Amino acid sequence: TSIMNFFRSTDQSSNINAIMHTSDPTFIDYLYDTYEAIRNPASALQTGWTAMNSALGPRGGFQNKNVYCYYANTNSFKSALLLHLARMIKEYNATKVIDEYKKTGKIPTILFIELENDFDEDNERLFKIVVKKDIGRCTSREELVSAWEHTFEASKDENPIDISFLHMDSRSVSVDDIDKIIEM
Repeated sequence: TSIMNFFRSTDQSSNINAIMHTSDPTFIDYLYDTYEAIRNPASALQTGWTAMNSALGPRGGFQNKNVYCYYANTNSFKSALLLHLARMIKEYNATKVIDEYKKTGKIPTILFIELENDFDEDNERLFKIVVKKDIGRCTSREELVSAWEHTFEASKDENPIDISFLHMDSRSVSVDDIDKIIEM
């Protein structure tokens, strides 16, 4: 027979102090910090797809401080989906991050860590997603630059969100590597 103990020790050891209790006088401070964090407009980045926003959590979008990993078989549309999401996050969230950008000068960045495709494949897909035209159909550098700047770069002052790419070998990346990259 085992007896369940529903009471905790009042011991002041370091392990006990590391636990947050609702009865602690400072709990309300932690609760208010949570309130402030979720009231921050940039705490959840919208995708433009209502169902996707809803599926991502109670705040409706990709939540700040979370890492999202998409894993599926080769040639299953992962990269294309994520490139679409990156473009949509850039498009739908500029007003949420503009004040912080102006205040700090820090560039809001969507980091696209690619473990499978090469730069050319991602660039080709992103160009088609943004410009709605195959990059191979451009007849000159000037046409390519004009199409890109007209659609993606045109609103840089109103929309400072950047999309950055990092291509890594999936067999050599660790969680520590990703932590360092995110911190950077």
